[in-house]
Amino acid sequence: MQNLKLQIAIYSWILIYTFYVLISNVVIFAWIMIAVMVLFALVFYFYLKNAAIIKMHLGSATSTVVSHTAETLTGLAVVRAFNKEKQFLEANQVFQDAMYQAAAELNNLNHWISIRVDMLGIILVGLCVGLAVFWKEGGVSASAAGLMVSNCFQILLFLTASVTIFGDINVSYLLFLVAAEQSMCVCVCVCLRLGSLSD
Repeated sequence: MQNLKLQIAIYSWILIYTFYVLISNVVIFAWIMIAVMVLFALVFYFYLKNAAIIKMHLGSATSTVVSHTAETLTGLAVVRAFNKEKQFLEANQVFQDAMYQAAAELNNLNHWISIRVDMLGIILVGLCVGLAVFWKEGGVSASAAGLMVSNCFQILLFLTASVTIFGDINVSYLLFLVAAEQSMCVCVCVCLRLGSLSD
């Protein structure tokens, strides 16, 4: 948790400093960044919505594989006594397939977001270069254009890191909510059970 706070602080400082330097030198850069950040927010919202579902499915599938293997190892003598090794392997293969399918879906979604963030970086650099090249009257000086383009890569670094960091935070929060809901259900069931026993 401490490491996560440190990462967020470092990336936030890089972003704030970069924005300050760029906006103090090139005011129009603020409008470019607003457009890019709106696009990023839309893409990131889609990613978060789907990543949470896939990561929960992956966690569930992984725990199924682990629990099935642990239960079988606990009752290994019984499995061998009744010659059920083949059934164990077939069931384990089904659980493994579900786990690897979820992992592949998560991998594909991560590639999808990486491509979108890189495309946003290309748009950002392209807008800054286009602004420097085509805005002639009262436009951007060569030094300000170089500053914009070089700092665009720091902004791209922040966007890429924020996908990973805030995606993990979102999934952890959703898992916490699911666990709290399940524990509440268990408490209600226990209370109802105790109430029916006392009657």
